[in-house]
Amino acid sequence: MKWVNHRIITTSIAFLLTQNIPFVLGAYAGSTLPDRLEAHKERSSLTYYNHRQVTHWFIPYMITFIFLAILGLVINPLSEISLLLLKTILGGIFGCIAHIAEDAVTGTVPGLTLHSRFGKTLFKTGDNKEYAISAICILITIIAFIIIGISYPLQWLF
Repeated sequence: MKWVNHRIITTSIAFLLTQNIPFVLGAYAGSTLPDRLEAHKERSSLTYYNHRQVTHWFIPYMITFIFLAILGLVINPLSEISLLLLKTILGGIFGCIAHIAEDAVTGTVPGLTLHSRFGKTLFKTGDNKEYAISAICILITIIAFIIIGISYPLQWLF
């Protein structure tokens, strides 16, 4: 999936779930982080053999997200600044997880282990279907925000 679409889809989902600006900004930043972590200075292009490997393994991201979310619920942050930082970090990790899920519909990513793979190619990266999904996400977000008004499905977390 193209980075622009990772950003649009992830940011839309984060906003629809939380309506929390620090979380949403973190999700935006994290939406391309797995690819950025994978970048190789000596190699200018990513291929099947050097792409979607360890940085696209969702397990470490899930463990970190759950740990920080529980920590945030159990221990009240000492200040507003630390609370904003926690929400931004959680959003960033959410962005990474969303990136991996989005990549799983355009190919495969590591599964429960680094040696297993899961995913289904529903369309190729850069395909018109990818851009259509992004457009639908934008439309749903605008409708939910302006016309309907949305509740906070994850309000207990934020």
